[in-house]
Amino acid sequence: MADKKFIYEEAVAELESIVNSLNNGNVSLDDSIKLYSRGVELASLCNDKISEVEKKISMIDRDTLEEIPFEDKGE
Repeated sequence: MADKKFIYEEAVAELESIVNSLNNGNVSLDDSIKLYSRGVELASLCNDKISEVEKKISMIDRDTLEEIPFEDKGE
């Protein structure tokens, strides 16, 4: 993903594919380790993107004079 622009939906689709491959159990140990590493990388990128979007949502709320940071108050 470093070579091209990060697209969240593509990263999630690749992550889902990795999870399915690992759950299927038809990959070698070496391939499983590679897939797992890639999955961790994708999960981190997706988490960073979600955090970035949450900050933007908070800024938009402040622009409307309602200072409501993005966080789930129910948890």
